Amino acid sequence: MSITASFKIGRFGKSNHDLLFHDIVETNIFEMADEVIEILKINYLVRPISYKGIERMEPLEYPETALRKAVLNAIIHKDYSSTYTFLRVYDDRLYLWNP
Repeated sequence: MSITASFKIGRFGKSNHDLLFHDIVETNIFEMADEVIEILKINYLVRPISYKGIERMEPLEYPETALRKAVLNAIIHKDYSSTYTFLRVYDDRLYLWNP
């Protein structure tokens, strides 16, 4: 399949000008959400570790269902005549937008 969409993800420090690292996902819109969620889980989101009895718990800091819905909405409602969909990841929030 050909590249039809681009999604930029960046990890920021204390300010909007403090870009620590970033990824660009370029794929078709059918695979975009899965790839973005996977990169978020691996590189960007924290999994606080806790224990329930002897079972180790590592939930994502944001519910995966909510993340997927936000990413899908951004992909579906994008104006594809313009540039990237952007997601900024901060310590205390996510900021997602389209041009």
